[in-house]
Amino acid sequence: MPRPSLSTPIDRTIETARAVATWHDTYDDVAKAAHGPSWDGKAQCLSVATQLESTDALLARELRDDIDGTRLRGEAITTTQRFLRATLASAQLAFEGDSALDAILRDFAAEAPSRVRSVGAARKAVNRAIKAIETHQTRLDATVARSARHLEDARKVLDLLNAAGARDAREVIETRQATRAREEALAAALRLITLTQLAAEAMEVDQPEALADLFKLFDSTNPVPTSRSTGDDLLGGGLRDADIVEPAGGDTPA
Repeated sequence: MPRPSLSTPIDRTIETARAVATWHDTYDDVAKAAHGPSWDGKAQCLSVATQLESTDALLARELRDDIDGTRLRGEAITTTQRFLRATLASAQLAFEGDSALDAILRDFAAEAPSRVRSVGAARKAVNRAIKAIETHQTRLDATVARSARHLEDARKVLDLLNAAGARDAREVIETRQATRAREEALAAALRLITLTQLAAEAMEVDQPEALADLFKLFDSTNPVPTSRSTGDDLLGGGLRDADIVEPAGGDTPA
């Protein structure tokens, strides 16, 4: 008879919260006897289930966006490496036979293009190449016009890198916010489910069927063995402080 926990799949916790709402149709008087007449367990359970479902869907979308962002960043890095190889090849053609060729190539790139693997490093490498193209423009264009094409390519590559970098920063913030929102919604749902069980246990002497039916509900929505009693948990080690999760602000559900 498992009450959901932080390790329970989100969809099971949502299903359990909605099932606990229906439990209140029969045992609202039991819950009110334990919590007080203002307790509105059914509405609260439906609300936390909806909020958890919504925040879980939002986080899933953000994680998909993260995958897209990773792909776009990879494409920008690949384009950068291609641009760097092209400028180095042009420099080798323009300065072929020059005794200072190695030093000139270092003007264009501090390391092999394949070693450029981050947006920041790519920006730095492109800007270095731009400076080298401008510095060596006369020799680059001596036999074939090369510099204008490479400078235009550099501008396009920087646009790609800037877009990828901006998206990365935005996605980090949005994913962090979505994760926090789901964590808070999950905490609220788990706390409410636990409070409902505590109410049923508090009234077990007078209405044992309320607790028995709640356990049956847990069996159907989250069929994983666990401790049956919150009292047993507290004294023997099933229910820890982490199982009664405080929502943001620590307010008790109204």
